[in-house]
Amino acid sequence: MSSVKVSALTAKTSPSGSEEVLINDGGTSKKITIANLTKGHDLPTVPSGIDTDTNKEYNLKLTDVSGTETLTWIEETDNDTTYSTVTTSVDGLAPTLPATHGSKFLRGDATWVVPTDTDTTYSTATATTEGLVKIEDDTTQTVAANTVSTTASRTYGVQLNSSDQAVVNVPWSDTDTNTNQLTTFTVSATTDTTPTTISQGDDLMFTAGTGITCETTADGTVTISNTVTDTDTTYSTATTSTEGLVKIEDGTAQSTAANAVTTTASRTYGVQLNASDQAVVNVPWTDTDTGITDVVDDTTPQLGGNLDLNGNNITGTGAIPAANITGTISGVNFKDVGLTTNAIGSIGGGTQDIDLTLGNSVSGTVDTSTTTFTFSNPTASDELCIFSIVLTNGGSQTVNFPASVDWEGGTAPTLTAAGVDILIFATVDGGTIWHGQSYSLDSKTPS
Repeated sequence: MSSVKVSALTAKTSPSGSEEVLINDGGTSKKITIANLTKGHDLPTVPSGIDTDTNKEYNLKLTDVSGTETLTWIEETDNDTTYSTVTTSVDGLAPTLPATHGSKFLRGDATWVVPTDTDTTYSTATATTEGLVKIEDDTTQTVAANTVSTTASRTYGVQLNSSDQAVVNVPWSDTDTNTNQLTTFTVSATTDTTPTTISQGDDLMFTAGTGITCETTADGTVTISNTVTDTDTTYSTATTSTEGLVKIEDGTAQSTAANAVTTTASRTYGVQLNASDQAVVNVPWTDTDTGITDVVDDTTPQLGGNLDLNGNNITGTGAIPAANITGTISGVNFKDVGLTTNAIGSIGGGTQDIDLTLGNSVSGTVDTSTTTFTFSNPTASDELCIFSIVLTNGGSQTVNFPASVDWEGGTAPTLTAAGVDILIFATVDGGTIWHGQSYSLDSKTPS
């Protein structure tokens, strides 16, 4: 078989019947005499460019499909390995891979390019779907991350806050109870105009000086000592304008306690020096003691024997509480004596105590509900203790007196519902038995 391509042969436009046509039947070369061609084996149209394309060969192929024979032009298999680099219009080899290809890929236009991800269709990340999130802060974190730990409760999940920022909630409680931890404090001196702030890690230096020593022990204790001893004995005698030395008048210790400091006029006396340079205080004093002329002069007078008034009267205003008088006063006539009244006022029911230390004259008004009287603090047994009650509207409510009261005739008086009753009570046995009597019932102005 000739090695000349079909396209290089001279074209035969009017073949005769005895001429032969070369065909390729499935890779096997065969021939057909033109005279033997039937009507159904007319030559198919020659492909366009068959006479100019030097890169392709075409053969006629006879195909029998269900008894019908057909001639078709087919392209010869091309084993040419001299293909050029592929272009958008010509089949060929892939272009050479760039030396710095990185992550480039071969695009359809036969060029190597770096892919550009322009996919912005991701939604916000959820617990089940990958997606986009924001970071909470753009500032670069300079603190190194802690080492990975398998300790329980140390791995925390990432969540989103309301701004779709990725956050990690780390449970934390301040359990630092060390109250001795140094924060900051200020150091200054009395003549210092630039106080210094001391922080944790700073050194606080104590510097010794003339007559001053500073020592530090292993436990951090700083001891500051004054080693100066004052041996100056050159002071002169004190004057009113210059500090100095004085003597004491007597070296004997004074056993009498000093009086309290007072601001009372004419009670503060200046210190002076006597002729012997002794410190003395001149307290003006005149002995006017001619005996007790007024009990006021002695707030707690005591008698060494019986009080003899020698026919004189005790006069004055106010009350002398019985508790402040002990002993017996005899040979005394009382004149213009008044008893202190214990004015109870409104008696609103319940228990009402009559305390005789508050006065032997009692007044009150019964007004709301049942009232029960009690008597307390009478004088001692064998002494007569007597008191009166001026009671208003006593009959308006139920009034009970102590069971120790014995009434005149054995019957308690009927009190006035709208009026004033005067009752008298007396005892000589310290209140074991009270003797009660109506002094004036329904006391009022005659009509």
